Amino acid sequence: MRFEPAIFTLELVIEGNVAETVQLRRWIDGEDVSAFTVESPGLIANIYAPRRVLTDGRRHPVVITLGGSEGGIESANMYAAWLASHGFLAMSVAYYRMPGLPKDLVRVPIDPVSVAVDWLQEQSYVDASGIGVLGGSWGGTIAMAAASHDQRLRAVVSIVGSPAPFRGIRRDIAPADFRAVDEPGLTLKGKDLPFLPYMEDSRWFDEEDATAQSALKSAMLPIEKINGPLMLVAAGDDQLGLSGEMAAVASGYLANHHRDKPDEIVYFSDAGHLISLFWQPTTYRHDLGPHLQVGGTPKGYARADREGGVAVIRFLRAALKSERDSLPSSK
Repeated sequence: MRFEPAIFTLELVIEGNVAETVQLRRWIDGEDVSAFTVESPGLIANIYAPRRVLTDGRRHPVVITLGGSEGGIESANMYAAWLASHGFLAMSVAYYRMPGLPKDLVRVPIDPVSVAVDWLQEQSYVDASGIGVLGGSWGGTIAMAAASHDQRLRAVVSIVGSPAPFRGIRRDIAPADFRAVDEPGLTLKGKDLPFLPYMEDSRWFDEEDATAQSALKSAMLPIEKINGPLMLVAAGDDQLGLSGEMAAVASGYLANHHRDKPDEIVYFSDAGHLISLFWQPTTYRHDLGPHLQVGGTPKGYARADREGGVAVIRFLRAALKSERDSLPSSK
């Protein structure tokens, strides 16, 4: 569950020749972070926390973390470990492609998020008034969906997610492993959540595109009901999830609903879908081959990584201040 340091190789290239090579080690979680598996029916989850948080006798805010369409729990673990290294209590949660969970991103229940809240509320070290949720890509969409229907969630961070779910995804299909299908990706309490159909050259934020606006109206999550601030981390060149465009849709939607929460959009014009909070190499991130176009440029990703993580930490610190105690200070 803990992460070994990743080894990165940096090359200085001058006129096509490698002039110097340096290896760096990058830690996701800090030395004082502890982790354990949650044992609870209906929940595949792990806790990451600074060691003092579990034993200091105080109640602390907590952030539930969700990965994207890759499935499993590894990405959620990385988010949680990263947050824990900044002083947060965090809980990674799996929602598909784990034993007992759906294999495909088709009719995947978002209910595990609320099950996680149920479990957290019973823990002596958790402040139930300060539970938030953070997700990347589809995890960001699920974070918004869950918080739209569960008032116990008090803050949401969506990293390149969409406020209107896209079509479901079948997995293990050549050549790209992923294939979109005209079926709902998500369910809540056994009922399908609406989704955006495939529309070639769709312009979701263009109010003069009546067909697109009708589909969008049907598929929008009721994000105005989120019981706390919402942060959207969005990419202007997101060719996979259209997060920049969908952030504009969300902004207009919330304005029309006269929402009074301190919501934020953090927008990076030259980044693509693979924004990372962990300061990972960006040189080739935009090029995943011909079957998966994610967009972005190395410089665009570098700026998004550098500024995005700082913005997320700042936002969560402000949004989840405990009503009983102040949030533990960052490393």
